[in-house]
Amino acid sequence: MKILRRLIIFILIISLLFFNDILQSILSMELEGFNNIFPRVHREDVIEISSKYKEQVKNLLAIEKGETSIEVPLATISKEDSLSLPEDGVFEDPNLLKEYLVEQLINLEEVIVVRYYGDLTMEDLMEIGRSATEDSQVLEGYKGGNIHIEALEKNKTMTIESNFKMTKEEKAQINEFIRLWVAQNISQEMGDEEKVKSIHDFIILQNQYNEGDENHQSAGYSVYSPGSILFGEGGVCEAYAYLFYKMALATGLEAIVVRGIAQPDSESSGFNHAWNMVKVDNIWYYIDLTWDDPVTKDGRDVLRYDYYLKSNEYMSTTRTWNKEEYPPAPYDYPHNYIQKIDKS
Repeated sequence: MKILRRLIIFILIISLLFFNDILQSILSMELEGFNNIFPRVHREDVIEISSKYKEQVKNLLAIEKGETSIEVPLATISKEDSLSLPEDGVFEDPNLLKEYLVEQLINLEEVIVVRYYGDLTMEDLMEIGRSATEDSQVLEGYKGGNIHIEALEKNKTMTIESNFKMTKEEKAQINEFIRLWVAQNISQEMGDEEKVKSIHDFIILQNQYNEGDENHQSAGYSVYSPGSILFGEGGVCEAYAYLFYKMALATGLEAIVVRGIAQPDSESSGFNHAWNMVKVDNIWYYIDLTWDDPVTKDGRDVLRYDYYLKSNEYMSTTRTWNKEEYPPAPYDYPHNYIQKIDKS
């Protein structure tokens, strides 16, 4: 048994040394020749790989001498032994990888490090990372960040460092407020449209449009966060849209955050804007709480229903967006609600 073990280690060492010789041959080329033959390979990467293989030879020799406390790098461990369980942080399924990233980003994890084993390229993994940061639930809290990927053959490590619009404590506060509000204001007997109107009116009565200070803060809360409406001094369209989205989901409604370019009149060049879609009695409608809570010249507070449960056609008169990304909304919802001045 001992002889067989030594034979296996000897074969591994010879193989690693042979591969290292190839790397050293590559490194011995003149820089110009190296770049011509390997236009997409960085010389520094070859040096790094070479040093890793030298380290592996050192580790194998240490094992042979009985120094088993030395940790063997990932590349020398069998795939079956340690790379198959997502619970260990190593993913082979791209879908599971994205689901994990989305979950971590929703939970406002500032640094996420995951390992992947497989045939996806670094560009493929980068796209998975970007896609996770653009998930609608992630965008509630995600502000921006960086994605970094390191690779050694099929073994790749992705690191996502993120900044968020809110803290974990603030998100917990928001969720708890919504839970209590729903328990106190929404009953099982209410229909879909009644729930929508209750949420619409509450948010507008609660909020006053506010772009915040020079740091986009409203009484200590980001103006892009629902917290600026619930606990601060008001927020912008994104805060309206995500608060409506979260409250609608909490009542059992289906809702979506929509992003596009608003053009309130023919003279406007357009600006980024966020609003919502909500399903009422199995039909999708658009709703824009920000524009139902206008900033008036005389400073009076207004609650209106001009953008309450509207169709594609109606909303298209004041904005543009990629309609193919969202469900069709063929109708305006019939209602007789009237505008309220001073929100009374």
